[in-house]
Amino acid sequence: MHQHDSVKSTSVGLVIHALADGIALGASVATENSALEAIIFLAIMVHKAPAAFGLAAVVLQAGGVSRAKKTLAIFSLSAPVGAILTYLVITILGSSDTALIQWWTAILLIFSGGTFLYVAVHVMQESGNANSLAELLVSVGGMLVPLLTMFMPDD
Repeated sequence: MHQHDSVKSTSVGLVIHALADGIALGASVATENSALEAIIFLAIMVHKAPAAFGLAAVVLQAGGVSRAKKTLAIFSLSAPVGAILTYLVITILGSSDTALIQWWTAILLIFSGGTFLYVAVHVMQESGNANSLAELLVSVGGMLVPLLTMFMPDD
């Protein structure tokens, strides 16, 4: 794959991932469940800095400062735009079914995690070191964590 295509697919993947994060945050705010809001907000905040740093490094290496600024601006705006639009849509449609909103929030979080895993695996394959057993085990382990959390009590 050409380096330009790699940078473009990584950028698009991370922007879609950030948009999905924003959609999940907007949906969680609409549930009026402060614990869910806090968890989603903290999860987004914890991983946005490393994602932005990684995206900046990839784009700077391939496209220079001007392209990096544009890409990071789009990346930075995608989560807030997704959150605001989702909240407005839910408010305008008047959905008061908290269980339904929480279900959609969970689906959107799964989509967000999936986009992140896709980008991470995509970049790992291009690094040329994807044949390592340790990398394979870490990748599979990371994919199993959500499955294992299904068995945790809900309290």
